[in-house]
Amino acid sequence: MKKIIFTLIISTFMVSCANIGHPMGYGPLGAVYTNTKQGISGNNPGGTKTAKACNLNILNYFTFSDTNVMEAMTQAKIKTVTHINKETFWILVFGKSCTVIHGN
Repeated sequence: MKKIIFTLIISTFMVSCANIGHPMGYGPLGAVYTNTKQGISGNNPGGTKTAKACNLNILNYFTFSDTNVMEAMTQAKIKTVTHINKETFWILVFGKSCTVIHGN
């Protein structure tokens, strides 16, 4: 049992070390710590409303929630999107990825 747990932990770190960038293509991914914000789409920096949809990741094995743009727009009552950003936070075994929608 100890060998299985040890193998899972080592494989998780090796997968993180092998990545040159974030698996979804949104900027860099550090093996131990990542905290990035990237512009994804849009060219208008305006917008009076902001909505955020996030998901949680544990050990790169379990992911919870949804980062759906339409769901975030509905919650914040955004009718027109001006731009979309992506925020990524990762520390050792816990990660959080958010889609941030700006609009009116």
